[in-house]
Amino acid sequence: MYIPPVSETGEGFVLVIIMPIQKAWFERYGARAIIIDDTFNLTTYCLSLATVVVVDERDKGLPAAYLLSNRFVLYYLEYAETICYNMFFQND
Repeated sequence: MYIPPVSETGEGFVLVIIMPIQKAWFERYGARAIIIDDTFNLTTYCLSLATVVVVDERDKGLPAAYLLSNRFVLYYLEYAETICYNMFFQND
C-alpha cells in the first residue's frame, strides 16, 4: 500500500510492504499476538521504519509487514483498521 506525500516536506508519506508469505503468516498467527517494533532517528533521513511481527506456535517472531513513513508509526495506528482492510481484502 502506498500513500503519497501531501506536501513537499514528505508529510503523509506511507509505504506498507507485505509479501504473500507474510500475508499468510498474518492470517494464520495474527489472532495470537501482533507486535509493532518502530525505529526512528537512526539516520539523517526523516523516515520511520516499523516492523509488524506475529508469533507462531513455537513463540518465534515472524515479520508480517513493514511500514515506512515520515512519522512515528503510532501516529498511524488510528488508520490501522483501514490499512489492514486494504492489505487483506482489496484486490489489486
